[in-house]
This record gives sequence, structure tokens and C-alpha cells, in this order.
Amino acid sequence: MGKHNIEKYSIPFRLLLHWGKPFHDCLYSRVHVFNKPKKIKHPHIYASNHQNALMDAIALIFAVNRMQVFLARSDIFKKPFIAAMLYQIKILPIFRIRDGFENLKNNDEVFENSVRVLNYPRTLSMFAEGSHAGYKHLRPLQKGFARIAFQAIEDRDNSGPFYIVPIGLEYEHYEKFGTEQIVNFGEPFEISEYYETYKESPAQGLTDLRDRLSEEIKKLIIHIDSKKWYYLILRLTDWNRTMLRGKNEKALNIFKSNQKLASKLSGLEDDDKGATELEQKCQTLDKLLVRSKLNVNEIATKNNILKNILILAICLPLLVISLPALALFGWIFFLVRDIVNKKIKDPQFRTSVRFAIYIILSILFAFIISLLALFLISWKAYLISLVAIVVTSVIGLKIVPFYKKIILRLKTGILHLFGHKRTKEIINLRDEIFEQIIHINR
Repeated sequence: MGKHNIEKYSIPFRLLLHWGKPFHDCLYSRVHVFNKPKKIKHPHIYASNHQNALMDAIALIFAVNRMQVFLARSDIFKKPFIAAMLYQIKILPIFRIRDGFENLKNNDEVFENSVRVLNYPRTLSMFAEGSHAGYKHLRPLQKGFARIAFQAIEDRDNSGPFYIVPIGLEYEHYEKFGTEQIVNFGEPFEISEYYETYKESPAQGLTDLRDRLSEEIKKLIIHIDSKKWYYLILRLTDWNRTMLRGKNEKALNIFKSNQKLASKLSGLEDDDKGATELEQKCQTLDKLLVRSKLNVNEIATKNNILKNILILAICLPLLVISLPALALFGWIFFLVRDIVNKKIKDPQFRTSVRFAIYIILSILFAFIISLLALFLISWKAYLISLVAIVVTSVIGLKIVPFYKKIILRLKTGILHLFGHKRTKEIINLRDEIFEQIIHINR
């Protein structure tokens, strides 16, 4: 199965859909899907921002849990084997000017395949920025999605509605294991009004539709629109998330709070004195945390000591249960991580490569265990052992990072109780910055 019948289901795609989801969910502490739309019966395009390489496509696949066909930059299709696998998981190449003018003619075939997918009908998913970048800022959108949409309308003689579904993808951290992911769906909008403009002036129609989508996606992400204060805003939104989690706020409320915070701070002048002072405080706190090998969410006061001891005691049986699986596979997890980090220079591609490797290794492991079951153990023992391994592995992936965080919270609480100078300084400075975040976001 290749690009000429990419709209049909394939075994690798079914395998990804059903086998890959548990691995995907284990990479993140939580995956939040906001405003998931009902199935749209008319032709439509999912159009998203692009921050984290192939993990963005994986996020959309599991968020809607049904087949989509994606368009991705052509340079990842250079090796025939990789290209064949990408076709199997429903990804088509699209060519950009940077790929060479001589290759742009190949987009004619891409557009034809895309229109066929839309008319099948299947969902066509596109990352409208054209390339990925690890920034919480929506870059200028490309017009490829609009060209395909208008071409699909013309192919159908403008019979019936055609929708664009804006989507915002958000990551707490692009590489770090055990963080949160957000897939935020916007309201679908029909593009017939833009098609009328397009018929009169193609350039204007493409521009108007692109601008509309850009505004819609900005509503669905944390859009930091300041070069001067970008890293300050990024740090404050991270810490605001930590603060609100401590108050047990819902994920959607935390996201909206960070949107509001980013919007307010993006409007600051480059020479704002208050922002300069706040940035200095954040830099001081960062240095103290690095010296103490801590994160903001690992800091607790002396008032939390008994609470953290109780949490450790309650979670200890789960940690013990997961130890055999961790001993069997933990070293593989860290070995793959270290090798990928050394070999892959693009940070946004590392999670994608690790995810693919983990799935391949799990399939090989399941195959080997199945062979052993044929000759060494009964099928009943095989099924019991397989379920036990899967369950204890998942528990281990979830409990170990959590247990580590609670131990560090207990440590900082004890240090604070005994008046440790640096710990006290960290807590006081953190609380001062948190108060300023609250004041800004009122």
C-alpha cells in the first residue's frame, strides 16, 4: 500500500492505532483532549500548529481515534524504507521551496492524492506552519492547506459544505517523560465565503483563509507574542501551571490561565522595569534550583512533611509491584533515551524516534515471548505473565517519577524545618514570584 491508495486502511496503521496508544499515554502523565468534535460527515481538513515533529501527528490520531491522512515535509521521505513506512501510517510528502524548485511540480500529484482522500471521504490533517519548531508561538502559516481545500471544492463543483477544523497542540515539555500534552479542538468553520473571494482573486482568497485559520489557532494555544520577554513568559507560565496544580485546578482552567498570562505579558514594552526586575528574580531562582538539583514542583514547606510521608507509604506497594518490570526493561528505556539523544540533533525529533523504537521493541518482545510459550510454558501461564508484565510496566512508568518527586518534596520540607538557608531562600523567592503571577493575572 502506497500513496496512490493511502486512504485505505493498512495493517501498520491499525497496529499503530491499537498497539501504540498505551505507549503514547505512558510517555505523558496526562493527555487532555478539549472540545473533541463529533464526526463530521462532510469533507474537512484538520489544521494544526506544529511544535513536536511526528508526535503531533500521533497526538491527533489518538485524540480522535480514527483514521486520518497527514501531509508532512518531503525531506523525511528521502530513504525508501522510511518513505514506505510513512505511507503505511498514512503520511504523504509535500514539497516546499527549500526542497528545490525542481521538486515543486511533485505537489501536483500530492494535491491530487489529497483531493481523492477528502472525497473518499477521509480526514486530511495538515500542520499549517509547514515545519515544526519548539516554540510556544504560532509562526506564519503556509497556504498549502488553502490551495488543497479550494481545489477539493472545485473538484466537487462546490457541491455541499467544506470545513476547516482548527486545532491547537500544547506540550508541557517536548522531551521530558511524564509531562502533560493538550490537544485543543476549535470550532469547525465553513469556507464557502472564502471560495467566492478565491474565484475573483485567488491570491486574496488564499490570504483571507490563511489569516482566518491563524486567528483561530491562536485561540487554542499559548501564543507568546514577544521576542524580548519570550523566555520570561515561558518560565512564568510553567510556574503558574505548577502553582495551580498545587491548588487542584482543572487542566482546562490552568490552560486558560496560562493563555491569559502569556497574552498580558506579551504586551509589555521591551524596556519595562517591572518585567526586568521579575526576570532577574526568575534567573536567581533558576540558579538556586539548578544548584539544588530541584524543580519548582519538587519544593515543599515544613507544613507538608506528614502529608508527603503518608503519600510515600501509600504508594510504596505500587513501587514494589513494579520493580520486576523495571529491572527487566528499565535499562532499555534509559539506553534508548541516551542513544537517541546523542544521535538525533533536532530535540523535537527525539521523542518521535524513541516512541517508534519502543513500539518496535515491544512487538519483538511480544513475538519472542509468544515463541517461548509454544515450547516452554502453557498458554494460560503465558497470558498471565504477559498481562502481569504489561500492568507492572505501566505502573512503574507512572509511579517512579511521582515517587521521586514526593521524596524530593519530603527532603525540602525537612531541610526547611531545620532552617536550611538555601532551601528557605528558594521557598521565599518562589512564593514571591507566585504572588506576582497572581497579581499579573487578575
